[in-house]
Amino acid sequence: MDNHITQQSLAKKLNTNSAYLSKAINVYKRQNFASYLREVRINYAIANLKQNPEILQTKSMIQIAEMYGFNSLSVFTKSFKSKTGITPGVFFKKLIERELRKN
Repeated sequence: MDNHITQQSLAKKLNTNSAYLSKAINVYKRQNFASYLREVRINYAIANLKQNPEILQTKSMIQIAEMYGFNSLSVFTKSFKSKTGITPGVFFKKLIERELRKN
């Protein structure tokens, strides 16, 4: 969720080069690095927020976006909606309502 990660820095951590990493992501995930990274971050955000809905009560939307590696609320919102079909605000509201019904 490091918001400073780049293809080059990830390749270095994986002891490979960025060209090989790029090719692997393109072949196996059929996406470029940036798209794949956004998808991983959104998937993690969704799973983490479902497990920890209390985060929604203590953090602002931009703080939540930053927690999952997004530097921009607009990119977070666009990526989230592209993945789920709904905005993060609608998703958050549904999670909060679900929590309230539990209690």
